[in-house]
Amino acid sequence: MKSFIVLSSTLLLTACGLGLTKAPPENEAGTDNPPVHQAVTPTAEATLLPTVQATSTPVDNDPNSTASLVVPEGFEFVEQFELQLVVENDKGEEGYLSLCSDFFDYRGEIEVNYDNCLLRQKVETSFKKEVIVGNDITELVMVLWYFDPDKKPLKIKWQRTPEGVFLVTL
Repeated sequence: MKSFIVLSSTLLLTACGLGLTKAPPENEAGTDNPPVHQAVTPTAEATLLPTVQATSTPVDNDPNSTASLVVPEGFEFVEQFELQLVVENDKGEEGYLSLCSDFFDYRGEIEVNYDNCLLRQKVETSFKKEVIVGNDITELVMVLWYFDPDKKPLKIKWQRTPEGVFLVTL
């Protein structure tokens, strides 16, 4: 008797398809299945969208054209700028310098991601270095790790200036 019930249940579930059948395609050419529409009844107050007024200026709808783009006179699109890093090392401090763009200042303590540094260099004497920086970067941090283990690393933040100079005196 149990085997009859199990067999009957299996056949019934198989015949119903277990809900695994593919839904009929909507409005494909050559099918007789009409599209299914559901009625929507409003349940709350309708919110009106603002009205858009037409302008008298024609708009170029061609996405491959920049003919309607207006650029102010004197505008230059610059992707990067040149930063002059100047390290004055009159005391002869020795260390390892990292100039990085990925950092955050948490309650006065600067945390640096050293995976995204623009420059890494040994420091023994004074030097000047030109560094190409992306135009989207407005702040950098320079970290000098001294070779003397008793000294804490020196961390200095730089904010972008029109001159593009980062002067560090050790």
